[in-house]
Formats: sequence, structure tokens, C-alpha cells
Amino acid sequence: MRISMSVTGFRFADLFDELTRLNGNLGEAALAGAEEIAKVTETSMKASYGKTGDYIADSIGYNVEMGRDGKSAVASVGVFHVDRVMAQHLRFNVVTGEDGMGQARPGLTAPQIAWWLEYGTVRTSPRPFLETGYLLSINQQEEAFRRVFGGFIDRAGRI
Repeated sequence: MRISMSVTGFRFADLFDELTRLNGNLGEAALAGAEEIAKVTETSMKASYGKTGDYIADSIGYNVEMGRDGKSAVASVGVFHVDRVMAQHLRFNVVTGEDGMGQARPGLTAPQIAWWLEYGTVRTSPRPFLETGYLLSINQQEEAFRRVFGGFIDRAGRI
């Protein structure tokens, strides 16, 4: 699934002038804005999931990275496989391999379970919480981005 967002309410020329004033801090502003969007989305996805403290709820998170160009940012929000979280919630079955060494086999990962919850299986109906959480938070995402990114523009205007 590919999701893009547009920010409305600005004339392009005004927006370009404001971005130019950031004077090299565009990447930092984009990173901060993307992180705020990710935080809002993560919170909404957790609320949409409806449980706290279980394997899936504790695996919902986000990651934000600077783009290769140094002026953009990429945020990923969803259910992640995190060894620490898995170890906290699951019991491992130790299986002895042909070499006699024991290997831990945890079974299903949080992303696998989340996929089945989101889209259903042959035996279960879908219980979407990722898409629902995203869609329910679109307005808050835009507000968070405007607040953070606007703060960078305001500070750049005072320079």
C-alpha cells in the first residue's frame, strides 16, 4: 500500500519562499514533521487495535529516517518484528536440530499475526486496525505536520 499526503492552504510561491528561508534546515524540518505524523498515526493505530500490553499492541511502532537527498524524510508506521518484544510475550519452543544444537522457534511474528487480523483468513473475518488507525488520524497528522514544520518556517523567518 502506498500512501501520499498533500498539504493544502498555501500558495505555491509563498510556500517556496518560506522553504527557501529554511536555509539548509529543510531536512531537519522534514524529519521532525515526519516524526510527528508517525507519532500521531502510531497512537491512532494502537487505539484502533483496542488492546494494550499484548504482543501485537507492543509491536506497533514507527521508524523515521532522513532521505538520501538530505532534504526529505521517510516514516514507516505499523507492526514490527522486534526481538525484545517477542521475547517478552512469547514462550519459545526449543527444537534440537540435526547438529544436536538447540534452536529457538518462536512461531508466528507480530507482523504475520497483524496481517491476518488486518485482512482476515479463510476462517476469520478481517479486523482492520492499521488502515483504520491511519484513516482516522489523517486530520491530526496534517495538524501535527503543520505545527512542527510551521515552527521551523517561523524560526527561519526570524533569522
